[in-house]
Amino acid sequence: MSDSEKAKSTILPLFKDFWNSFEARNYDKAIEHYHPDGVHVEVGKKGVYGKNEAKNTVQPILDEIWQEYDQGNYEKLMEHYHPDAVLIEVGKKGTYGKDDIIKAKKEFSQRIGKAHKSDMKVSNEKFQMTDDYIMYCGESELKTEKKGLIKGKFHQIWRKTNGTWLLLREAWESDDV
Repeated sequence: MSDSEKAKSTILPLFKDFWNSFEARNYDKAIEHYHPDGVHVEVGKKGVYGKNEAKNTVQPILDEIWQEYDQGNYEKLMEHYHPDAVLIEVGKKGTYGKDDIIKAKKEFSQRIGKAHKSDMKVSNEKFQMTDDYIMYCGESELKTEKKGLIKGKFHQIWRKTNGTWLLLREAWESDDV
């Protein structure tokens, strides 16, 4: 077998898996085919280097959100949310707009009791980024005062608005709450 044939027989199944995942909108699976130092280029527009660019963009904002949540400062927390933000408790309810999201966050906090960022473990994180959007999802375990350990999945979509990254869609699901 020639080197060209070896390369083709190696790459073709990987590309098919990538493309099928992409077409099925299973972006978490599709991005698994990217090298950590890979570069995605939209010709004439932008290049995104590596998987970590999105994480490095969102992580400081998430830290601020947790700080405001820990302090019960929900109004300040909403500064990081888009005016058309949606909070979704998958399979249960959806909440639109900052005022109603504040109410939902307060209700959730009352149900679970105290919980802090230091009590949270995040795994299976996936990030995807374009010029104006970041998609972030993963699994979490949160140790809480009233409910004990809550395990769940989360999905976030961030939108760049007037140069600022704002949380547009936040969804989470858990059987424990």
